[in-house]
Amino acid sequence: QQQQQQLNNNNNSNNNEDDVNTEQQRKITQKYSIIHSRSFEGKRFLEEAHRHYGVDARASIDYPPDLIASILTPLGMTNNSTVLMITDGQNTRVIDRLSADPAIGPYFRAVPQEVSTVAGDIMLGMLSDVFIGNPASSFSQYIAMARYALGLGRSFLYVRRDALSGKWETFCDDESCFYQLHDLEAQTHQPAAPKTIP
Repeated sequence: QQQQQQLNNNNNSNNNEDDVNTEQQRKITQKYSIIHSRSFEGKRFLEEAHRHYGVDARASIDYPPDLIASILTPLGMTNNSTVLMITDGQNTRVIDRLSADPAIGPYFRAVPQEVSTVAGDIMLGMLSDVFIGNPASSFSQYIAMARYALGLGRSFLYVRRDALSGKWETFCDDESCFYQLHDLEAQTHQPAAPKTIP
């Protein structure tokens, strides 16, 4: 809550620069989604996950707007609900891309580096209504594990495109599969059935 208030205060200082309606949209709402962006972690893991299960090796780095919309829209999280990004600040292109998207952009904000802390980012991720992370990032993994421990769902780390329909699909959203999939060398089970996103 303290970090949310800091974000709102930081945002309110720009009232003279932004349109009032846009400013209202960008206030941090009670319901919010978190996207965790890491630009350099786990390339080898992503390549292995792609080879074994078809995990899209770029989706959790580039976060294309159609992926984010396909996850959030069915959950009702793109209409007057804040979409926050916690990031290492290394990949500004993904921030610019989502900010410019007509569906995601009006409600999207990257947490400014000046108010971002490790503890604060973890809490934002743990308590979010939806968490979208990088499966190769230990930070994303920690947040997902904490959410599972709290009995929270809606944690999305594994995505791929259906080869026939071209639609994004999520898989391995449950706790058991999550832990099994992080041991690729000892992995012998079949991958979980994908859940196609409308």
